[in-house]
Amino acid sequence: MLQAAGFQDTMSDRETKTVCVFSDLHVFCGRSQAAERMGAVHDAMEGADLCVLNGDIFDFRWTVFAGVEETVPHAIAWLEEFMARYSGRRFHYVLGNHDAAGPFVDRIETLAEQTPELTCHLLGVKLDQSVFLHGDVAHYAMSKDHFEGDFRAKWRRDRKKGPARNWLYDRGFDYGVHRWVHRTAFPPRVVAKRVTNYLLEKGLGPDTGTTDVYLGHTHLALSDYEYEGLRFHNTGAPMPGLEFRPMTITLTEERQTDL
Repeated sequence: MLQAAGFQDTMSDRETKTVCVFSDLHVFCGRSQAAERMGAVHDAMEGADLCVLNGDIFDFRWTVFAGVEETVPHAIAWLEEFMARYSGRRFHYVLGNHDAAGPFVDRIETLAEQTPELTCHLLGVKLDQSVFLHGDVAHYAMSKDHFEGDFRAKWRRDRKKGPARNWLYDRGFDYGVHRWVHRTAFPPRVVAKRVTNYLLEKGLGPDTGTTDVYLGHTHLALSDYEYEGLRFHNTGAPMPGLEFRPMTITLTEERQTDL
């Protein structure tokens, strides 16, 4: 089921729900350690009623396959296998930038329309008092319109990068440059400020009842970072030398609002 922006759904079942959230697996990127570290996801999924896959689950820019189109069937198969393993749960797939490639978006939208337990969110979702979004709106200072327009449109057209650029990234990872880059580019206060500004533009600030924000993108694990009345959380990424800690949280999930 694909939900349009602003859609609100009042849940008939108002009992508390256990939610597993994680992001940034970057499956199909050769530098990702997702396969080796999936045990953390499976541990977090035990007892979960809902799962939020919070963006960049797949990586079409750095795919090990020939290109975006060739990678899409593998991504859909991975997702279907994951949902089958945890049948009876509900799944919210939030798109990030590395999995916003047009052919995949088209395919997962179709899958969501055919799969009642799966909802695809182009930008994010608010469940109860918590907002889930990938966090690429904090990539640099940008307005809501720029993020939802030009920024995401560029990623929708993105293609696989060539071997020379991939080799350079591999060497950077070998020397730990990626850790320095992420920590320098994404200090918690800067990220929190940019995301808060976006939520305020969307009318989803703390004055609307939002208390917690779950994001990814920065690859830096974070819990309970407070800024302007909001608490920020990040599950990190299974990349070399970085923390990856999927979270389980409890929500009422009385209302669901698509960003």
